[in-house]
Amino acid sequence: MIDLIPHIKYLVVSHDCVILPGWGAIVARHIPACVSEGVLYPPVRELGFNPDVNYSDGMLASSVARREGISYAAAQVAVENAVEHLRNLYDIAGFLALPRIGTFRRSGDGAMTFVPESASRSIANIAFSGLPVMEVASASGSSLTAGEKVARIGGLRAFARGAAAAAVLLALGATLSTPVTVDRAAASYASVPAPSVSAAKPVVLPLAYPADTTMFIPVPDASVATDTMKPVAVPAHEFYLIVSSHVNRAEASAYVAARPNESLTVLESDRRFRIVAATGATLEEAMKLKGNADFNRRHPDAWVYRK
Repeated sequence: MIDLIPHIKYLVVSHDCVILPGWGAIVARHIPACVSEGVLYPPVRELGFNPDVNYSDGMLASSVARREGISYAAAQVAVENAVEHLRNLYDIAGFLALPRIGTFRRSGDGAMTFVPESASRSIANIAFSGLPVMEVASASGSSLTAGEKVARIGGLRAFARGAAAAAVLLALGATLSTPVTVDRAAASYASVPAPSVSAAKPVVLPLAYPADTTMFIPVPDASVATDTMKPVAVPAHEFYLIVSSHVNRAEASAYVAARPNESLTVLESDRRFRIVAATGATLEEAMKLKGNADFNRRHPDAWVYRK
C-alpha cells in the first residue's frame, strides 16, 4: 500500500485545496502581511478541513501515478485504499496525526475535529519560512505639534486666497483703464451684413394613392397551428479542470500566453487566478481531457475545481 502522506504534504505546499476522496478537503487560507501594534507580521497560510468537499478531483491520483509510474486508473484505486487505511487508523485510535499538517481528533460527542499545525511548523508556510517578525519604527515627522500644523496650514490657505483675490483685482483694473481706439471714419460707411448660410431643410412630399387602391394583408389561419420556439436549458458549468494556479493575473496571463496552441482561460476566484483547460456540468465531463495521454504529459498535476 502506498504512503499517501508525502503526496498530501507535497500538494499542500502549492495548492489551496487538497481533497482526500471520501473523507474531506484540507483547505489553505491566505492571510496577508500586516502591522499590529508596531510589529510587522509576515504572510501566512492557515490550514483548515472541510468534510463536505470529499469528491475525487483527480489531483492526488495524478500525483501518485506520476510518482509510482502507474496508470491513472490504478492510481485512483490506490488512493481510495490509502484513504480507507487512514480512516481505519483514525477509527481505532481516535486520532490521526499528519506531520507538519495537523491532527484529526475525535471529540467527546464523537465528532471529528481538525487541529492544524502551528504556523511556524506547518509545511504550508514553507515559502514564508525565512521572513521574520519585525518591529516597525514610527516615522519621525517635523517638530511641530498637530495643532501647530493645522494653524500653519490654515494661515497658508488664507494667504493664498488673499493673493488670488488681489491678482484678480489688478487684472480687472488694467483691463478697464486701457484706452480703446475707435475708428470713426470706418464707422461712417454703411455696412452690409454678410448673408447667413443654413443647411437646406428636407422636403417631404406625401405619396398620393389612387382612391380605388385596395390593400390585401394576409392573415394566418387560426385553425392552423404555428410552431413556437422553445427555450433550451443550457446546463451551467461548475466543474473546472485546472492545470495551474497563480496569486496574480500577470502570472496567469503569462502562463496562458506561453501556450498559444492550447485553449486555456483564466478563472479568478477566491483571490486566486486559476488556469482552466476544460469545463463541465459534471465532474466526469470536466475530466474528459485526463484520458488524453498528450494532455497528461503536459499537465500531470491537473485537477478539478468546483466553483
